[in-house]
Amino acid sequence: MDNFCRRFHGGDSGAPKVVPYTFDDVVRTLNDVAPYDWVTLLKERVNLTSTHAPLGGIEKGGWKLVYNDKPNSFVSALEKKGKFALLTDSIGVSIGKEGELEDVIHGSPAFAAGLGPGMTVIAVNGRKYSIDILREAIKSAHDTHRTIELIAEASQSYKTYSIIYYDGEKIPHLERVEGQPDILGNILTPKTGAN
Repeated sequence: MDNFCRRFHGGDSGAPKVVPYTFDDVVRTLNDVAPYDWVTLLKERVNLTSTHAPLGGIEKGGWKLVYNDKPNSFVSALEKKGKFALLTDSIGVSIGKEGELEDVIHGSPAFAAGLGPGMTVIAVNGRKYSIDILREAIKSAHDTHRTIELIAEASQSYKTYSIIYYDGEKIPHLERVEGQPDILGNILTPKTGAN
């Protein structure tokens, strides 16, 4: 990465200027640093979509993506700052402090129940909505296998939505893979001085 950046972005020091480049320029510089089929890789990663994020780099870097109900400090800080709950990997919503559905993931349990962005959740299992109450309901559904009942408002109409979901809260984490070198950690190590 460092070698590519030096070669691709290198040049005379001075005032910023616009220097156009092409796809072929990127591929040529990548091949100068490390010969590979960069055309295929870049076209797959830039032009195509997939149902899952490309995790090969993380996994080959000595880590794996796991989900559990343990707090993630980055996600928690993001939620606290934005005053919302990121429940996209469990029931499939990003929901604000006042119950506003900021996003509903297509195909998620919340989407299947009929919820959509722009609605406002008023109550959870008969209790006034709060982020903590919703999180308790997700945990309770895991323990009891009962649906999560939400009352939501949309365009001044109220309706009850039943979310069928019993897997508890799923929070993403990176975990080290035993016996593999920590390549990702080395990449993320801060650089000091001029290299």
